[in-house]
Amino acid sequence: MSSSIFLLIFIFNIHTILTAPPSLTSYDDKVNALLSKMTDEEKAGQMTQITINLILKDASKPWDQIEVDPVKLAAAIQDYKVGSILNVAETGAYSVDQWHDIIGKVQDEAQRSRLQIPILYGI
Repeated sequence: MSSSIFLLIFIFNIHTILTAPPSLTSYDDKVNALLSKMTDEEKAGQMTQITINLILKDASKPWDQIEVDPVKLAAAIQDYKVGSILNVAETGAYSVDQWHDIIGKVQDEAQRSRLQIPILYGI
């Protein structure tokens, strides 16, 4: 009986080891490889968070009339290497469609950057 239990525990442990998720080391290696490719300007930019008003055509418009300014967005991501945009709408809450539009434009612009790092978007 005890040898059966021992065998069952042994098989369970082997199965657990063989099906374990990737180790953190593999993620660490990927992060370190990405960091080694980044310039100091890109590293500083990734730590920079701006408000959504800085990428809008006219931030003073009512919330239901806002538009992302492609020139301002490109400058923020391509020139200043911004890593995070915080949504602090001063005039109201955006609709789901507006969220999808804004986030889509932001992430599309991030894909045009040298390292294609997604932008953190704070709601």
